[in-house]
Amino acid sequence: MRSDIDVEELKEEAIEPVPEAQPELLPEPEPTPELELDAEPPSTETEPDEGPRKRGKAKVPKRELAESKSDECAALRDQAKAARNKGNWKQLLQLTERRSCWARASEAKALRMQALFELDRHQECITLGGGDKSREVSKWVTICQRALD
Repeated sequence: MRSDIDVEELKEEAIEPVPEAQPELLPEPEPTPELELDAEPPSTETEPDEGPRKRGKAKVPKRELAESKSDECAALRDQAKAARNKGNWKQLLQLTERRSCWARASEAKALRMQALFELDRHQECITLGGGDKSREVSKWVTICQRALD
């Protein structure tokens, strides 16, 4: 090692100062209106099964993912969690009809299945969860099946 090189001087030269970040000013968000629970939900009809599915994470269409991040959907998810915590199962069923508000459809499905179980609608719970491989949904299928036995 050469003795004529000042190590501290090299460190100072190697580290460039980071410019101070300036906060970005955003417009004030508009208040989120309460969602109407009596409004008719979008159709939940599905396409016919096209054979076996590939393993791995299911991709959420970008449009649905963007919608799930909207303020309206965030409010809906908060209301659904509050309904679950209060044991308001009928309201939870209504709030989870719009699956596009969840980044993962299985999350909404599991909440619906819990509501169906609590309302003693065990066969509907099993039917809803049939074929879904997510851990949470599979758990509710098992719980609902045991309740029928």
